[in-house]
Amino acid sequence: MKRLLALAIPHVLSFRIPAWLKIASKWGFSFAILAYLWHYLQQFSATGFELPFESLWSVSFVLVLALVPLNWGLESYKWGVLLNASGIDTDWSTLTGSVLTGIAAGLITPNRTGEYIGRLAVVPTEKRIEAGGLLIFDRWGQMLATLLGGACAWSWFGWHHYTGLPFSVALVIGSAWSLAIVGGALLLFVKRFPGNKLWERLHLKAAVDAFTRLGFSLRVQLLLLSCLRYVVFTLQFAVIMLLLGFEGGLLAASSLAGVVFWVKSFVPSLALAELGVRESIAIFIGVWFHLRPEIAAISAFLLFLINLVLPAVVGLFLWMKSE
Repeated sequence: MKRLLALAIPHVLSFRIPAWLKIASKWGFSFAILAYLWHYLQQFSATGFELPFESLWSVSFVLVLALVPLNWGLESYKWGVLLNASGIDTDWSTLTGSVLTGIAAGLITPNRTGEYIGRLAVVPTEKRIEAGGLLIFDRWGQMLATLLGGACAWSWFGWHHYTGLPFSVALVIGSAWSLAIVGGALLLFVKRFPGNKLWERLHLKAAVDAFTRLGFSLRVQLLLLSCLRYVVFTLQFAVIMLLLGFEGGLLAASSLAGVVFWVKSFVPSLALAELGVRESIAIFIGVWFHLRPEIAAISAFLLFLINLVLPAVVGLFLWMKSE
């Protein structure tokens, strides 16, 4: 198996797609994304939940929409910082296009693994393995931001909702902080990975080296950017819930959103683009915060439309226009 991977990895990453296959894949890919979106919308309408359009005509919802470009702009900026650290110069429009194209690809792949396609497409062939290591670092940093936010959210939930804290909740809170601390230590301080011979045999040594040679100040910068992006989409989720009738206040809504994101990060999503996963988790967690199921489901659905579908449509358009 190791020998098979060692032979396959460099060829997969350096494979040049013929022109005819690019055209065919673009049209097939576009059809798959549009078909998926149609299926998703049909499935949501079958639940009987109706979108309260009258609640969305407000300044607060305009703020939610205005945060979309900030959300993905931060992600594009992080990706650019990492590429520059590796000596790969890319202009802003190309960076943004690659991130948006990756969002579109992620919609129809399990666990949104298709995002890697869009990101690495802008990287020169000979640098893709190295860029892959940087991309893993980027995803790790965003995951750590989710763990930190989730730990804070769990702590707020335990503090405000229990007089005598049950052991199960205390265990979850302790585990959340432990994961965040360990993940943070590894992200900020790890300087090497064991198994150099294995990485060389798998032709992944460049990816591991790109990860480990990042300086401490750059790692801190990227972690702070990830945390800022986490605050942005958590605020979006919280404001949507408040607009739809959640009466717990902004802090409670943000805490609820943090717990939802934390739980979802541990749920493997074999279904395409987490179909129904985010809504189910939001309903389940919402019960603890006295949030009505319809508000939880519609809020999660709207966040999906705003933060993933809209950028994916733009990314799909940019991809179709690209050569």
